[in-house]
Amino acid sequence: PEELRQEREKERGVLITLFKATGGERWKRNEGWIEESREHCDWYGVTCYDGFVTRLNLMRNGLDGTMPPEIGMLSNVQTMLLEVNNINGAIPSEV
Repeated sequence: PEELRQEREKERGVLITLFKATGGERWKRNEGWIEESREHCDWYGVTCYDGFVTRLNLMRNGLDGTMPPEIGMLSNVQTMLLEVNNINGAIPSEV
């Protein structure tokens, strides 16, 4: 259905915002990130269930920058592992 497609596109957009805000092109591992031909669920560190992001594991990956507030739009995320990076800002309470 169209609603599900739109929700998945929103999640992809949030992940792209995270990538750009934290120097994704310089991460230690960024396989698949922002490649148009790959589903965001296939990007390094992203785990999905039924097409929705449920886990982000980017620990010790060289993220450097400010946590974008849009990360709070990932409403299905249950686990977010971001330790040992240089991230500023708070993780929104919605996550």
